[in-house]
Amino acid sequence: MPGLLASFAIGCIAAGGLGPIYLRTVIFYWASWHFVAQAYGILRIYQRKHGAIGTLAARLEKALLFAVCFFCVLRRVYTGPWELFGTQIIHPFPRAWEVNAVGGVVACIALAYSVLLVRGRALPATTWLRALLVAGTAFGFAMPFLVIKNGTSAFAAAALWHAVQYIGIVWQYNRTRYAGRRDPNARLISWVSQPGRAFGYVAVLAACATGVYLIAFAGARLTGWALGEVALALWTALTLGHYYLDGVIWKFKQYDLQNLV
Repeated sequence: MPGLLASFAIGCIAAGGLGPIYLRTVIFYWASWHFVAQAYGILRIYQRKHGAIGTLAARLEKALLFAVCFFCVLRRVYTGPWELFGTQIIHPFPRAWEVNAVGGVVACIALAYSVLLVRGRALPATTWLRALLVAGTAFGFAMPFLVIKNGTSAFAAAALWHAVQYIGIVWQYNRTRYAGRRDPNARLISWVSQPGRAFGYVAVLAACATGVYLIAFAGARLTGWALGEVALALWTALTLGHYYLDGVIWKFKQYDLQNLV
């Protein structure tokens, strides 16, 4: 599947015409879903750790998280601009009352959750940690979708927030999984994941990024494309593959997330 997605991405860019439009449209909507799904996955870990699964607070947190993000995307689709990486995306044409109705639903959920936090003196202090996570995710969507007008800059801001979350949660997972031991099947990762080796972990990430750039430079020389075109095609292919594989990993039962946070 990742190979098919990479072929789709590179083929759309190489074909020109409507190809880049279809590709940018897929990225915009899939990325929006992927960003909020990852945020919910992290929230779910905290809910499970705090014993909050099935509680009213947990249900309101889920509803508020998805509702806020949906409102931000819907309002961006309503107001525009609809440009991403220099290409217009395909989008519906919602009416103002529809956008406002979703905003009203968000306000009602936020009010109910706020009342629960203020009046629920018996709620554990950990509930406030999850509330901060929901608020942070809402901010991470509001800035790129409601404030930043340039489509490419907005996407970059949302992707940066997503990347910080992703790198942080993977780093914490590796620290927990490999605590005090070396895994013969993952020697490098288990070594750099030990306490006090954060710089080593960052160096591994930098090395991976350098390898991608080297491939982009080599691809530009082989294909005759401009470096920017090759880099964008490579990034798009890797991004779509990441969206797919990340969704699979979150559902994969092999990974024990019980002691992650």
